[in-house]
Amino acid sequence: MQLELHRALLGKLISDQSRIRRLAHRNITKSRSLVRGDQAQGWLDEWEALLDGRPERLVDVFLGEDEHSIDLRQVSPFAGALSDEERLAAIQRANTAHAAR
Repeated sequence: MQLELHRALLGKLISDQSRIRRLAHRNITKSRSLVRGDQAQGWLDEWEALLDGRPERLVDVFLGEDEHSIDLRQVSPFAGALSDEERLAAIQRANTAHAAR
């Protein structure tokens, strides 16, 4: 499901990059006080580096099916970027794809 949500997020990122990046940076700042453990803090550090780095690397994580990309998407800083309708549509696409397997 996280992969499908990030596919939808990719469209938002392309169409409104500065707003989505600002939102993610704000979410990371908020999350720092909530997450526990070095690994979770490391993931937040990595998201910050991705947001400030080359867009291609961010796209790689959004769409990657490797274990590291999957782990990163579990602590995604993009909450609030998709509307409820966009989020529900992505979840439905994920469920449909899963059911078709």
